[in-house]
Amino acid sequence: MNQLRERMADAMWERYQSYPWYRAT
Repeated sequence: MNQLRERMADAMWERYQSYPWYRAT
């Protein structure tokens, strides 16, 4: 279960970084 959560967070982070405004924060 922990692994799945980590993988989900990783994917979310990758998607978050793909945004153009992620650098502004």
